[in-house]
Amino acid sequence: MLKTGWLVCAVLLTACGAKTSALTEQEKKVVREMTTDMKSRCVGRYLIDLPINAQPIGDAKFDGVRVTAKAQSLEQFQHEMHQRDTELRETKSTLGYTFFLDGGRMRGKENTQYFVTLGDSGATNDIERVIEVYKWDRGYKIDMRIEAFDSIHAEYTRKYEGTPYGIPNPVNDVPDKSRLAFDLIERVQGRSEDEIPTEPGTCFVGGFMPGKAIAEEEQISTSYVLADKTDVSFSWDSFANLQAASTLLRRIRSAEVQDALKAAKGHVIRSGSVVLPSGMKVDEVLASALTLVQVEGHHCSLETNYLGSPKTPYIVLDMETASPNFMAEADTIRQSSLTEGEAVALWDAVSSSLRPRPNAF
Repeated sequence: MLKTGWLVCAVLLTACGAKTSALTEQEKKVVREMTTDMKSRCVGRYLIDLPINAQPIGDAKFDGVRVTAKAQSLEQFQHEMHQRDTELRETKSTLGYTFFLDGGRMRGKENTQYFVTLGDSGATNDIERVIEVYKWDRGYKIDMRIEAFDSIHAEYTRKYEGTPYGIPNPVNDVPDKSRLAFDLIERVQGRSEDEIPTEPGTCFVGGFMPGKAIAEEEQISTSYVLADKTDVSFSWDSFANLQAASTLLRRIRSAEVQDALKAAKGHVIRSGSVVLPSGMKVDEVLASALTLVQVEGHHCSLETNYLGSPKTPYIVLDMETASPNFMAEADTIRQSSLTEGEAVALWDAVSSSLRPRPNAF
């Protein structure tokens, strides 16, 4: 689950603790423009301050169920659900299996919809199922998808019963998986990017899952891109029940990483363990090297809570410059929008603001 891009290739050799040169007046101006007007964002059960023009994209997983949310009017939601219903009912299996298996309102509730299908019209059997569940709430369409199996009611099972291709112990977890998705989507709420909840729960882009951090498996992934410097991005990943194989500072000392850094013509700007103003102890690495588009850029990374638990989720925060993302195509990047000094200053302003959201846990 660890990121293995050029972050891991561009860190800690012999320059641990290297100092950044003083900013020029022009660099100070750029940094002021980026950091004077920052806005707090809710990510997972934490808060972090980002430039006001940072644009988000992301999703979440709760107990293995992927969740996304998108701003949408109720009329748009109803129209989209009608289109989806028609599309799925008209889809035919290339091998003649029944493609559309079930659908309707989720537990009879308004502004909800669910579908159970084969998921793939070219599927070689009808055992695998895809459950889609939708809900409109507070101006957002919430979308959940989960895979399931039903070899008990599958045509494939009946067709090949008693043959070498038969299913010896048929199972059906569609009811359990549907119940899980229904229970989750009943709880989840739509949420605007400006809204900072005051009750326990987890934020993701466009949504909020209320509840104390007890045992539920939570995985939050969010990316932010600066609207006026689209090669500059931040990414957040948090895992409530995942333990890292090793620490960031230990991993980057490997011979593989040293060779990769050399190949990327890079250098370490700074690395080590720091205590943030919130009291959180984190490991960080800042480096400069050739990016995937073969121009000099920067990668800053922070990790903490390596043992990952509901109350102390494993966190990975990254910043990249001169790298493609959901707003910047690779062929549009000619150079980094930020100098090394500007990149470090922006990273320091953002990373130092990381703190638990009050009452989040």
